[in-house]
Amino acid sequence: MKIKRTKWHDDADGRYVAAHLADADGAVAVARLVTHSNGVDEWVKSGAPEYQDSDGDFVVGSIVRNGRAQLFVPWGAVTAPPGASKQLILSLVDSESSELQCSERYRLTLPQRVSTSKCERLRPLVGLAVAVGYADGVLQPAEIRCIKEIFVNTLGLANEDVDRLKELLRVGPPRDLAPLARSALYRHPGQSASAILQVLEMVAAADGRITQDELTVIEQVARAMDVDGAELEHIRYRVAEAPEDPWLVLGVNRGATDNVVKSAFRKKIAECHPDKWATAPEQFRALASTETRRATLAYASICESSAVSDGRPRPTSHADYASYGVCERFNWVEWESVAAPKAKPAHSPQQDPLAGRWLDAQRNQIHFIPQGSWYRVEEYSFLGKVSDGSATRHGGEVHVTVRNMLLGEYSTVYQLDGMRLVGTARVMGMAVPVVLYRL
Repeated sequence: MKIKRTKWHDDADGRYVAAHLADADGAVAVARLVTHSNGVDEWVKSGAPEYQDSDGDFVVGSIVRNGRAQLFVPWGAVTAPPGASKQLILSLVDSESSELQCSERYRLTLPQRVSTSKCERLRPLVGLAVAVGYADGVLQPAEIRCIKEIFVNTLGLANEDVDRLKELLRVGPPRDLAPLARSALYRHPGQSASAILQVLEMVAAADGRITQDELTVIEQVARAMDVDGAELEHIRYRVAEAPEDPWLVLGVNRGATDNVVKSAFRKKIAECHPDKWATAPEQFRALASTETRRATLAYASICESSAVSDGRPRPTSHADYASYGVCERFNWVEWESVAAPKAKPAHSPQQDPLAGRWLDAQRNQIHFIPQGSWYRVEEYSFLGKVSDGSATRHGGEVHVTVRNMLLGEYSTVYQLDGMRLVGTARVMGMAVPVVLYRL
C-alpha cells in the first residue's frame, strides 16, 4: 500500500488533488496542512467547520476507490499566517489495521488574495442547479425558492453571500455540464454522485413536476459523473411518480402559514434525506429517497399555489462554465514529494479516544462531543447536519442511538479499535455493518 503519484490543479477557489495509490482500495487518504518555519512545523487552522478536526486544524479525507483518492483544498477554508512556508501532508491509513501506511509532503503556495465566501466554493453545484432550472426555458419562482432553500438554509450560505447567489441565478444556464459535474464531485468529496443528483432532482421537482427536458439535463450530469445504468433507471423511476395532496404529505393543516409549512418541510427533509440512510439496506434507502421527493413536491406545490409568475428570469444566452468557477479541463501538474513527514496523531493517550471527528464510508463526518458521562453525536454531509443522536462508552464498546420520526429509533454498537470504530447498526430489526475512521 503506497502513494504512486500525485497530481494537482489550481483554480481561483482551491486546489484539486488526485492521488494514485497502489493496493489501497478501502483505505483512507487524509490531507492536512502545516506551516514550516525555522525548522518547526505547526498545523494550519481552518475557518470552515466542515474542514476542521477536533482541534480546529484543517483536514479533508477521502476513501480510496479504484486506486484513486480525490481531494479539494479550498483556499477560503485555510487560515495560515503570512510568510511561513506551507506544505500539504497526504497520509494513507489502512482501514483494516488502522495503521498509518505512508505519508508524503508537498510544497503548497497559497494565493495572496483569497475569497472566504462559501458561495464561491459552491459555484459548480449552483451551476448544475441553474442548468436544471432553465432546462424548460424559464426559471420558475418555485425553483428559485428551492435553490435558495438548499444553498442558504441547508448549506448555510451567509447573508452576505445571498447577493452573489442571486447574481449566479441571473447568469443563465451553462453550455457544457461536464466540467461542472467533475468539479462538483471534487469539491464535495464527502458525497457520492447520487447525493448530488438528489439535489438536482429537488430543484427539478420544485414546480410540482419534472419535465423531460429537466430529466435529460439530470441524465447528462449523471453520465458526466460516470453513474451506472442502474442508477439512471432509478432516477427515471423516481421522477415518474404522481403528485399527492401536499398538505397531507407535510402533515400540516390546509391553509397553514408560510412559517409552519416551511418548518414542516425542513423537518421532513432532515428526517428522510437519503444521505442519512446511505449505509442502510436498499429498501430503506429507496424509502428515504421516495419520502424526500414527496416532501419536495408537496412543498413546491404549496408555494406555487400562491406564487406570482411575473418577472421570472429567462435566459438570454448560455453562460460559459467559467462563470461557475471551473475550467474546461484540469491542467494537471505532477506533484513531487519533498519529504516523508510524521502524520498528525489521531489522539494522545491523555485525550478521549472517542471524542472528535470520524469519517464513514460515504465520507460524511460524525462528531462525538463529550457531555460528561455521555456524548452528543452529530453527522454532517455537504448538505449540512443530517442526523443527531447520543452515545455512551463502556471501555472499548460504544453504544450509539439515533432518533428518526420516519423509521423510528435505531442503534449501533461499535468496538473502538484504535483509529476505527467497527460495529453493526440495528435498523428496524436488520443488521447493517458500519465502519468509521478517525480524522
